[in-house]
Amino acid sequence: MCCCTAQVTQMARDCLQKSQEKLITSRYFYELSENLEKLLSETRDKSAEAAVHLTSLIKKLLLIVARPARLLECLEFDPEEFYHLLEQAEGQARCTQGITTDIPQYIITKLGLNRDPLIELSNELAGGEECEDKACYTPGTPTGDKTSPEKSGAGSGVFTSTPTHGGGTRNAAASQRPTAFINPKDEDFEWIKLISNGAYGAVHLVRSRETKERYAMKKIAKQNLLLRNQVR
Repeated sequence: MCCCTAQVTQMARDCLQKSQEKLITSRYFYELSENLEKLLSETRDKSAEAAVHLTSLIKKLLLIVARPARLLECLEFDPEEFYHLLEQAEGQARCTQGITTDIPQYIITKLGLNRDPLIELSNELAGGEECEDKACYTPGTPTGDKTSPEKSGAGSGVFTSTPTHGGGTRNAAASQRPTAFINPKDEDFEWIKLISNGAYGAVHLVRSRETKERYAMKKIAKQNLLLRNQVR
């Protein structure tokens, strides 16, 4: 057990030294993870009790280096190199499996990335305006008029319709009053798709059910904050 603990400590010390010398890379983190996994596998074969203690120690070390490793991987990402690798994989797939369809276009279609969000948004806004116009205008019904019973003569049951301007003024004043702020809820938004999934939570593309506007909503996982001592 002491030997395994010493090896993990040496790996952590080497990682710290390379970080201080600015020699650390994402490849180094891959090799570190592979070495730790190999060490844990060998320890399980020799002693189950030592493997339990070593598992806890390795988890703590991986939890410390997890976020720097992800950030470094994003910084070192080369889109051009990835595109060339994708072309090579596409060529191999066409040769070995005889695929004739356009693979990138197929992937884009399945992910729903070939849609233009601006066109969809303009269509939704146009549809909303048409609904509002139909709701506000009703043929044959004058706005602001209120039927008030007034007798045209003694004993006659005939009523006349007279417009009342006071009611319209009150309604206009009420509509101009500022509404109280209401905290948004999940039910107020329509989920569209997942944008990213980070260390603290996931970012979703959502649409407001009321205004039809699109927002990026980030849902923070409390468990991840607890692991980083951000929440008591």
